[in-house]
Amino acid sequence: MQQGSTMTPEGTVIMRADPDTITAATLAVLGAIENVTQTFGAYYGHEGTEAAVKNVQRRTTAVIRLSRKWRDQMKQDAQQRPHRDSDIQV
Repeated sequence: MQQGSTMTPEGTVIMRADPDTITAATLAVLGAIENVTQTFGAYYGHEGTEAAVKNVQRRTTAVIRLSRKWRDQMKQDAQQRPHRDSDIQV
């Protein structure tokens, strides 16, 4: 994330990275965790596997919801305030 952001001369942090790419990477990791949890839980017969999988699924839903919220807010912010950094495209 640090490499995907920059500061304006006024000190405002601006994202350079595509938020959708960051979200997709996060969801890929959560999906992998869900699969591993379910697979090993079933294989080893652990109690609570279903609850653990549902917990990961709730977190996945939260990431999607927050990502949409932040993306929309970023677009609103970009439209309200022109950027001085010529590398940034809105």
